[in-house]
Amino acid sequence: REPVSAQGSMVMNTGQQIQRAYMDYQMGLMGTPWSHELDDVEYQRHVAQNPCRYRYTEDSSAAT
Repeated sequence: REPVSAQGSMVMNTGQQIQRAYMDYQMGLMGTPWSHELDDVEYQRHVAQNPCRYRYTEDSSAAT
């Protein structure tokens, strides 16, 4: 079994990994926020223009 640590919307194995994930999120490495008013075509365009750049690694130095 693996340890589980959770905070807000993040679930990882350690608190350190959660903190790193929040930092990566705040830097925009997991995509960028969008308006909930987007229709399907607008959402697809937004995702294509703002791809997720987050790459999880075991050493939790995540972003590449």
